[in-house]
Amino acid sequence: MRSFVPAAMALALLSALCLTAACTIPFPGDAGSDDKSVNVGIGVPDTNIEKSYISMSAARVQLQEYIPGTEIDSYGTIPIYYIQGADLDSSGNAARWTFAVNRSTGIRLMILENGSLAEVPWGSRLSETPIQIDQVISPEELFRKNRDLIISDPAVAVFKGSELDLRDGVYTLTLASNGSIRYLLFNAATGEPVGL
Repeated sequence: MRSFVPAAMALALLSALCLTAACTIPFPGDAGSDDKSVNVGIGVPDTNIEKSYISMSAARVQLQEYIPGTEIDSYGTIPIYYIQGADLDSSGNAARWTFAVNRSTGIRLMILENGSLAEVPWGSRLSETPIQIDQVISPEELFRKNRDLIISDPAVAVFKGSELDLRDGVYTLTLASNGSIRYLLFNAATGEPVGL
């Protein structure tokens, strides 16, 4: 029991020091503090950062530069199984592009936003065959060809929060604004509306 006494006293002394030190740290607004703000590394993200919009083909070029040559197929491209553009502008460019690829390290989502590329593991299954990019219409051409249909409802013509998904030969355009959501489907090869 005697051996626990020095340890208990040291613990009590350390606790007392911690408590009294907390009472002596000046906080902004306290009497005697100099009201200088201290950056502690926690804050609200700046939502006013200007987004940079790029085309799907430009995003693919950046993806191509990131992936090592050993993972490129015999056609000189990276097999892509799913593509999503988010926060579209009126010409079909996006602030964020996401590509699902099957890398040597497993299935990954490659996310390109504001010039930065992030790689995230993905647990879902992929389609059996990759997208044949040379056989699909570009988002810019899709928007040009279907401009009247895409912009037909002013209530959902605001493109913030919009998404364009490409999988299994179909583009799905989701337009959302003021609580209204509209879905448009297009044949990815021809750009023709599907189901209208």
